[in-house]
Amino acid sequence: MRAGGAGRLRGPAQGQGPRARPRLGDGGLAGWSYPYQSILIDERQGQVVGFWKQLADARRPDGSPYEVPGIGGSRFRYGGGFRWSRQRDWLPLW
Repeated sequence: MRAGGAGRLRGPAQGQGPRARPRLGDGGLAGWSYPYQSILIDERQGQVVGFWKQLADARRPDGSPYEVPGIGGSRFRYGGGFRWSRQRDWLPLW
């Protein structure tokens, strides 16, 4: 997912990744994507947990994207009124 409006399910830290990371190439983090691999919804607790990969727009010689190893995640808590009250990201786990 890419950055979205306030209160919407969106990529980690609005498309910028959970923390500043070393740059890959001259573009910094611009162009990185965070495709969700799985999304879990707990309607009783009002929570959503998504697991994502971090892919750079820079490509390896074979054409595949550079990728941060492991899988990261985001936890969202529903705050009512079609808005999230909290979002917490964590770094890739491997």
